[in-house]
Amino acid sequence: MLALITLGSAQAASGGGCPPGESEMVVTIVPDAWPNEITWDVQTNGGTILASGTSVNATTCVPTGICLLFTMRDSYGDGIIGTGGYSVTLDGVTVASGGDLYANNYAYTQVTEINCPPGFSCGNPLPIIEGSHTAPDADTWYSFTPTLSGYYLITTCGLSTCDTRIYVYDHCTGLVFDDGPVGTMYYADGGCGLQAEMTPSLGAGQQVWIRIGGAGADCDGQTIAWSVNYGGPIIGCTDPGSCNYNPLAAQDDGSCIPWGDPLCPQAPDLTVDQAGVQNSLGLNTVTVGQGDCYIAEGCLTGFGAREVIAFTTRIANIGDADYYIGTPGMNPDQFELQNCHGHTHYKGYAEYLLYDDQGQELAIGFKNGFCVMDIDCSGGGTWQYGCGNMGISAGCADVYGSGTSCNWLTSPVCPKDLYHGGAHQLGQRSGRVGPRGEQPLQQLGAGLHLHRPHTYTGHHHRYHLRTLCGLLGEIRPRADGLRRQLRRHSVIGDLT
Repeated sequence: MLALITLGSAQAASGGGCPPGESEMVVTIVPDAWPNEITWDVQTNGGTILASGTSVNATTCVPTGICLLFTMRDSYGDGIIGTGGYSVTLDGVTVASGGDLYANNYAYTQVTEINCPPGFSCGNPLPIIEGSHTAPDADTWYSFTPTLSGYYLITTCGLSTCDTRIYVYDHCTGLVFDDGPVGTMYYADGGCGLQAEMTPSLGAGQQVWIRIGGAGADCDGQTIAWSVNYGGPIIGCTDPGSCNYNPLAAQDDGSCIPWGDPLCPQAPDLTVDQAGVQNSLGLNTVTVGQGDCYIAEGCLTGFGAREVIAFTTRIANIGDADYYIGTPGMNPDQFELQNCHGHTHYKGYAEYLLYDDQGQELAIGFKNGFCVMDIDCSGGGTWQYGCGNMGISAGCADVYGSGTSCNWLTSPVCPKDLYHGGAHQLGQRSGRVGPRGEQPLQQLGAGLHLHRPHTYTGHHHRYHLRTLCGLLGEIRPRADGLRRQLRRHSVIGDLT
């Protein structure tokens, strides 16, 4: 993941005391009382580090005219305070500065782009309007401000041939993102085979940042054709007292159905993809540095190299009605409005637990908060919900892959016993609409099944994982518990 504070791209002139084809970079640092906390580096946009240093002034030569990223770091997290600061010149032209001395202080990290083209980051996006566009390469950023409220079709379907992804963000400053849904307002990985498509609900005058990317290196070195077009206002039943009320609808289409009518839709029905959990389980090593979100959000409890049990969590709505949570403004007590990622999380969306062979819960589990959104609509649904207005449409699924940060359990350092792991999606209810539905579902997954009262027992599946210390344990996903019926079109409430 990358926490980016963009100060803008600066163009450097040629010249200086370096060989032809190179430019002279001078890093000048006025340290504060804690110079040992200061480090920096300059690297290419491909990640090759060209030079690095500490709090001592330095001069180096870098290739002329290429996109460079200069990163200043402070291990304590308060930047360079007091009368301290830093500046960077390239062939005599100031291209970066920061710290209290320049009234531009930072926390752990400050990144400046130098000679980078428009579209390289959200801080320097390509402004666009509706229509067709061509991304010169994967991970090209755009700025888009809708002129009308409603849903928009953003797609690469029939336009590109590589495996594409579409990301929509509602902020740039302080954005933390990765190659998955982290930090997004809307995210699409699919929709028409290898290509991606989404229909986000956007408000007039609401600036968003669109990133057009690819899966891994599949689209590297290729242009990606895509388009964004207005689809129209969202229509549906706008009467909150009807059983088919559509909370997203801006125009009523006359379809409202009173409660008790046999045509009323059934409840949302959420289910965990247990096979996906089992097939994706693996041991990964995560290196945690100062300022990483992992500590602040409770995903990990210490710095350095941490071994984690990673897995994919896929929660599908196979019911007839949308599973609707809403906006933070509707139920602010259910959301984490401030977190390290810089966007809203739904509190306790999944709880990941680890048990010993006696069934005793260990202390390494935690409750995780994520955005609840439409990511995979291969079940016949239509993308509607994102971070700004959360839910899972009927026929869609919310997916967090095994590579998603915080979608894991911490591995014991050197376990002496066998362990089995588990996770359950907490229940949801609405203080407005009545009945409560909650159930622990299959372990090492995250899910909630809202259906008719029913008890069931599933088969146990056993397999093993090994750590550097040897056998981690026997992991036995289970499927047992109680299902309860929620008879509302859209469930709105808290996961408690």
